[in-house]
Amino acid sequence: LAPISTEGMPTDDKTELKQWPWWKSKKWALRIINRQFDKFSNLKRLSPDLKMLATIYRDEFAPQMLNVYAELLNSVTAGAAVPDRVVNLSVTHLTTAVNTSFTYKAMEPFLDQMFVNIIFPLVCFTNEDAELWEDDPHEYVRKTQDFIEDMYSPRTAAINYICELTKTGKRMKDNLPKVLAHVVSVFTRFQAVPQGTPLDAKLRAEVDGALVVIENLHSTLEAHPEYKHQLEQMLMAYVYPAFGSVHGHIRAKAVSCAAKFSGIEFTDKENFMRLFYVVVNAMKDRDLPV
Repeated sequence: LAPISTEGMPTDDKTELKQWPWWKSKKWALRIINRQFDKFSNLKRLSPDLKMLATIYRDEFAPQMLNVYAELLNSVTAGAAVPDRVVNLSVTHLTTAVNTSFTYKAMEPFLDQMFVNIIFPLVCFTNEDAELWEDDPHEYVRKTQDFIEDMYSPRTAAINYICELTKTGKRMKDNLPKVLAHVVSVFTRFQAVPQGTPLDAKLRAEVDGALVVIENLHSTLEAHPEYKHQLEQMLMAYVYPAFGSVHGHIRAKAVSCAAKFSGIEFTDKENFMRLFYVVVNAMKDRDLPV
């Protein structure tokens, strides 16, 4: 798991990158570490003869590995070329760690920074997504609906992390408001741009990511005693305006997001009809994926 040399590393071709021997070695190292963590992180599931070894692993090894994974993911957000499978395995490890009490305590001081700087950027629309959207919309649709792709996708792993981070109990209480606050800050910047005006690359990617986060937290928000009463207001304030974006991928995410919340009770039937109209109208959108 030590840093690898970049000399001779293919950075322009993802297929060649993932086949590069050093990255293949690191991928298998990550898989081994992930399996070890799954095995030794819960003492209750272990036979008595393994509990001493597991205690040593928990106390001395597991917290150090969190730093290794965080450094690797930091390099991704800094622009380093890293295979998708390596990113996926790294985020998957953090997701398991969030769900484990002793590693969650070690991660707790850094969770806010980790979400903003590492996890959220992985959810956002990428240059590769934009290229596929423009060049081959049929393939874009196929790829986004392919569960095999999801198994190795950094975006899917990041979504799973966010759902686990905000799932229940103390994790929900501590982290859900912060995740939503970041999402709202993105939507606020989006609202400041006149409707119909193209967004800069960073903001359009983040708006896309914010819609993805809201969409995938729908079950948590609908069951939350505080937020479930604010969903109609949220949809009309943040999702409805996205249907007027000049960027097709934002309109597509708005449709998907609205669909997830279709079962909520609207207090104002006019709001329901306005949202229903733009969803139906999206069937005539000029961009196929919408």
